[in-house]
Amino acid sequence: MSPIEKTAQEFDSVASEIERALAYDPHGNTLADIRRMVLEGSMQLWTGEGFVGVTEVVSYPNMKVVVVCLAAGKKEAVVQAYHDKIHPFAKVIGARGVEILGRAGWARVLDKHGFRQSSVTLFKEV
Repeated sequence: MSPIEKTAQEFDSVASEIERALAYDPHGNTLADIRRMVLEGSMQLWTGEGFVGVTEVVSYPNMKVVVVCLAAGKKEAVVQAYHDKIHPFAKVIGARGVEILGRAGWARVLDKHGFRQSSVTLFKEV
């Protein structure tokens, strides 16, 4: 089985969890969109016991960051996956930081882990 086939199989096994997280995505992404971007390599899929997440590496003019776009699972498992998987990945690729897009409640949870709220995003359809 090729690496892309393995990733596709892994994605499909957690698709229902990703679908739940997509309910909070203000960008209108579909499960098919996320699957395609993961398989193309423009997004990364992270899985573990009680956790699934999707990240995207974004390069700004003066820094690179890893953006956690979607996450689902038990709170403790999400935090552990950050420490065990996403943070080390960010360091290896030379990112300066990790941004997390999520509901307001995550600010309280992640404050204890060194995250600070850097902005507020507001959205209105036109």
